[in-house]
Amino acid sequence: MTGTLRAGPDFRVEQAGGFFVLRARLLDLPGFRHAFTTRQYPDGDPGALRALGFDPLRVVEAEQVHGARVVAVRGNCGQRVAGADGLWTDRAGLVLKVRSADCLAVLVVDPQKSRVAAVHAGWRGLAAGVLSRTVRALRGAGSRPEELRCAVGPAIGACCYEVDEPVREALGRWPQAFRPGRPGHWQLDLREVGRAQLLAEGVRPEHLASCEACTACEPEWFYSYRREGRSGTLWALVSREDGR
Repeated sequence: MTGTLRAGPDFRVEQAGGFFVLRARLLDLPGFRHAFTTRQYPDGDPGALRALGFDPLRVVEAEQVHGARVVAVRGNCGQRVAGADGLWTDRAGLVLKVRSADCLAVLVVDPQKSRVAAVHAGWRGLAAGVLSRTVRALRGAGSRPEELRCAVGPAIGACCYEVDEPVREALGRWPQAFRPGRPGHWQLDLREVGRAQLLAEGVRPEHLASCEACTACEPEWFYSYRREGRSGTLWALVSREDGR
């Protein structure tokens, strides 16, 4: 890759196993691992997962149906959880994984209760409250929202995400996320909707980090469904290490 990625102050870019990934500084906590991949990431390569510090035999994925179902993971290594867009676990060594190509990929760590979560959130999932439900699921298991650390990975920015009236109506509870575009259309800031949902559930502002890069603006770094149509996918992964 030849260009410099401007991910913002909350994220850093580094090499692992010879390819570039993004890390959220907020999630650099003892006993936890995480990564947001770039389009350089060789999907399906167990060696690449090991280079990131993850056991490829203990990965659990969400099916991702653009809904708001959040599932507690106790096992299911190597499987995809049907009907889920959010996963959480308190089991050491399990690797939670979600994919994106413009939508939000959100990783959550509770350093006090040793829990992690991974969530896929497109506009439909946000309209259904998938991030709110994630925080509530963790709270129901004993986590305190003010202790959660949440990182939003690279996603399409308002600069490139034009939506129509049905989307604006579906997300009408968050008018601050829209700015006028051409007639009958608006530019949507998905990250603002995600941020608003997390803050409303009690996540502290200083415990919320967002990557500033737009997936549609950075073809060298990211896949983008809006830019490319059918494309590859970016991955967000998080795990609690054994011994926590």
